[in-house]
Amino acid sequence: MKKICQICVIFLVLFPAVLQANATDADDLEVDYSYKKVDFEIKEVVVYPHNIVLFRKEATVTSGSKFYTEFEGDSFPGCVRIIEEGSTVKDITIKNDFNYKMISTSGSNTFSISKLLKDNVGKTIELITSDAFYSGKLFWIQNSFVFLRNVHLIKMLGEVSQERNVSFLCLKTSDIENIVLMEEPDLPEMEEEGNSELVSTNNKKPKTRITWEDTGGSSRKVTLIYIISGISWKSEYFLDTYTPFEDETEDNSHLEHWASITNNLNIDLVDINLRLVAGDIQLQNSGSNIDSEFYRMNSAQFYLDAYSDIGGRSSGSASPSSFTMQEFIVFTIPYKVTLKKGETKQIQIQTCNVEIVEEFVYDATHLTPCRNTYSTWNGEESGKVKKILKIKNNGKTWPEGIVNVYEDYMLIGQDGIQWTPKGREAKVTIGIASDIEVKKKATVKKLNPENKYDDDYDYTITIEIKNFKDKQVTVKVFDTFLSDALDLTSKPDFEEKPGNQMSWEITLKSGEEKNIVYTFETRD
Repeated sequence: MKKICQICVIFLVLFPAVLQANATDADDLEVDYSYKKVDFEIKEVVVYPHNIVLFRKEATVTSGSKFYTEFEGDSFPGCVRIIEEGSTVKDITIKNDFNYKMISTSGSNTFSISKLLKDNVGKTIELITSDAFYSGKLFWIQNSFVFLRNVHLIKMLGEVSQERNVSFLCLKTSDIENIVLMEEPDLPEMEEEGNSELVSTNNKKPKTRITWEDTGGSSRKVTLIYIISGISWKSEYFLDTYTPFEDETEDNSHLEHWASITNNLNIDLVDINLRLVAGDIQLQNSGSNIDSEFYRMNSAQFYLDAYSDIGGRSSGSASPSSFTMQEFIVFTIPYKVTLKKGETKQIQIQTCNVEIVEEFVYDATHLTPCRNTYSTWNGEESGKVKKILKIKNNGKTWPEGIVNVYEDYMLIGQDGIQWTPKGREAKVTIGIASDIEVKKKATVKKLNPENKYDDDYDYTITIEIKNFKDKQVTVKVFDTFLSDALDLTSKPDFEEKPGNQMSWEITLKSGEEKNIVYTFETRD
């Protein structure tokens, strides 16, 4: 044990260089050692519906004026803000896709334990591990193993030591805690701090580094705000329609509004304050891939809107959990949320009772007769009546999203709804009313068939509707007429709207059949 006590611990002298060598594998080293790293704490996360997320972070710095920080994801440079209390931020530098490691500017000066051992192959050295001391001739070093010859071994077992001589021994480099060289090694000259460069690690995970300088010197709070892509949310609805009971009373229909949030960042978000913004935000030159999921109306719903008195967007009612901000609705989640990477979480936003009105709609506009003799549609075709539920919003705004309709816990339809503020109706198509039969017939005749050059026609359009349901229904029928139609007559009369649109409301008792017939002429 005397030898152990007399060891000259050269490793302690080399310790700063070893730290620099180990640091070559880190991604979070300073570009300039005069810059101090600041670790921010997430104070709030605001998620927008187009894969865009705003982070608000805070930290306290006690001294200095040059700082840097890093975070996952590519930031939108125009949206990065640093705000300090009692200090002015002079400039900010943003580096997107930052994935680097620190290396020496001179390859010959790179120092490592493996290099030190390789430079002393064939020499006598002493190695120390956590429980033993080895003295011998360094024979060979390969990968992560060191081989010694003619070894004198001292091993500690508690307070008792054991000594023995072995002819050959192998150690892991990672087990070595200290090295004693019997001859003075040839060491590289020590580099000054900061005399190094950053080299890309080719890591595909995007990262952003921000450096800034300020006028401060004393302790102060720093707020960092930035926007990146990688978290999205969308509205999902569950509409439970009323269920008749045996005593013929009815339960209230109700609508549940949920937010479905997906974290595609490479970080876990734990116990965060979360807000969700609903609305269409415009970002210029953001470089983001905005996943547009704007709701598209089917033709039947389009015509329902064409004949209804729809006002502009208005704000939803105020409440502690949501408020209006400019043209957006902001939902504040009242508790801490954890959202791990790759995870989708559903959070209930609101629930309310609603009144539902059923609409049966037939769109006949897809069958339009032509005036060319050889291509004129002249016959009949069966159509489909769509069942649409009209739901009036009497409370907070419903952002656009997908609605799932249930009755007795069974899915009976799925559709999208538009942005629906208070006072407006949402329209949800749940399927085809197969027990209401419709047909559209067209008869097209030339007014002067003896004249082959004459292109004057007479049109008779018939829409047949029959109700096979066991209850009375009202079907709204929509069609269009040709812009050059003359002497247009209809039985029953229609209501005309812009765009050459016609509409009828036909009420049929169970088993009843009714026809709509309209005629017109066209002249060349």
